[in-house]
Amino acid sequence: MTFYKHITTTLLIIIFIAVAPGVALGFSDTRAHWARPQIDHLKSRELLSGYPDGTYRPDAFVSREEFVTLVIKALNKESEARQLEKGQGFFSDTHQRWSRGFVDLAQELDITAGDGMGNFHPQRIVTRQEAVTLLVNALHNGEELTDEGENLFFDSGAIQDWARASVTYAHQRGIIKGFPDATFRPGEPVTRAQVAVMLEQFLDLQGKKYHIAGTLTSINLPLRQAVIEIYGQSHSFELDENLVVYGQNSPEPLTEIIIPSSGYFDLNPQGKLAYAYLVSDLPDSLLEIATSRLTPSPAQPNGSVRTASTLVQLADETDKDMAQTSLNNPGTSLDNTREAMRIYEFVEESGATGLGQLVAVIDSGIDPGHPDLQTTVDGYSTLVDFIDLTDDGKVDLSRIGTSVNGSFQAAGQNVNVQGITNTADEFRYGFLSTSVLPASFSAGLPTEQILVVAAASQYWYIYDTIYIDTDGDGDITDEKPLKRYTSGEYTGIIGAGDKRLNVVVTEISNDPFYVKLGFDGLGHGTEVAGVVAANGEVEGIAPGAQLLGIKILNRLGQASIPVLQEA
Repeated sequence: MTFYKHITTTLLIIIFIAVAPGVALGFSDTRAHWARPQIDHLKSRELLSGYPDGTYRPDAFVSREEFVTLVIKALNKESEARQLEKGQGFFSDTHQRWSRGFVDLAQELDITAGDGMGNFHPQRIVTRQEAVTLLVNALHNGEELTDEGENLFFDSGAIQDWARASVTYAHQRGIIKGFPDATFRPGEPVTRAQVAVMLEQFLDLQGKKYHIAGTLTSINLPLRQAVIEIYGQSHSFELDENLVVYGQNSPEPLTEIIIPSSGYFDLNPQGKLAYAYLVSDLPDSLLEIATSRLTPSPAQPNGSVRTASTLVQLADETDKDMAQTSLNNPGTSLDNTREAMRIYEFVEESGATGLGQLVAVIDSGIDPGHPDLQTTVDGYSTLVDFIDLTDDGKVDLSRIGTSVNGSFQAAGQNVNVQGITNTADEFRYGFLSTSVLPASFSAGLPTEQILVVAAASQYWYIYDTIYIDTDGDGDITDEKPLKRYTSGEYTGIIGAGDKRLNVVVTEISNDPFYVKLGFDGLGHGTEVAGVVAANGEVEGIAPGAQLLGIKILNRLGQASIPVLQEA
């Protein structure tokens, strides 16, 4: 590691700060829909998604591949499905489909068997009896299914024999209820709204409808933090900016809550508190808690709410349409932060700008290309180093490529290295899996892995220069040569929606051979860095300070205690 001398160093471990969360907008076309509570709930867990225009289209029909994908996600087996995408595919008509891994996993788990002739018909609209059968198969509870009570509906005679027992079971367990006219309509297509209701009940039957049960005892809107008491112990959570709160028997999100309040809570994949369902009383037997996702609560910071009974006003939904978040107006976020920390008073009295201070941001990394994090008010580089204690960007460089006429073969691809300075006899290379990158970004990449090539620019026995094939064309001669980040060099990978992910080299090892590529895949550390030392369109609290980025949070937003101690 690099040691910094002759610098008065201030070490800060900083918690994400932004604007107060409010009632989540949800989808523009579900605000008056009967299934809104279920849709909002599953959206907060990122099990459901909408369309680019902000709609959910609740009355649109669902295809077989879409429904199977949702079931696999509800089983928390998406990563397994992604692995199966690399195979040939079980069904002949899913080889080229985006859903191949999900459909194959469903087949392995005996959720679906296709049509018996090697086809799955992925794009065909799923019917109500098919959807119910798939859900019941996914429960795998070992109970023997019977078709007793086959006349549950006026149209029970229309239910196919293969679906009859599943429909009976689903009705008994509350997955389905039928229509007000006492029909089931087995052959009708399933709508996206109906899917949301079915999936929520499906999660409930597995005991996974919510992540946490406890009492909300404190909420700090300016600092976006909440404290939930679980089994007598307090745990703190960061609030998602689209936190949605429902109450018992409430068809719409709440605009105000009473503290303390008992309820059930959900975390999104990033570990942020994204959903709350408040109730008058919790049962004696609570949910099983995944303690690995909990954080003991520190002393309450200034601005928190913790009284015997306090009314907390959340942003009204109409106001939220015009709300400025840290994403579309970082200045508003910083103003809230300054006010909460009384920074204006401190600067007025001291005149401090952060000059001469080095602040360690121990988080998810820092975007080295952010325009407001380039130089301090005194012209020094803001980000002086990037240390990565995770393995998110670790690339094995044990593979060897010998150049013949200016190129070598790597995984069946011709790699052009014509004119690249390399004093060693061969190049070393490996691949960065796009699975470690943000899903919303990697969806636009041409391949599932990114070629990384190492060269020895000075000494034949030391590989010190890295080339990243950012455009996936196998030609690294047009790529920027990167050294260890202290040189200040970085490159960018362009993903979905022309989003740019800036990447640095944080470590190059020659024994064993590997390289670590540093990036902020969560955006969390970069926003913290901006709060501290932004100097540009947005001004941070200490625009004269320099930053040391130490990445400890992996792509899931998790860090182990040993890694935190090392940081």
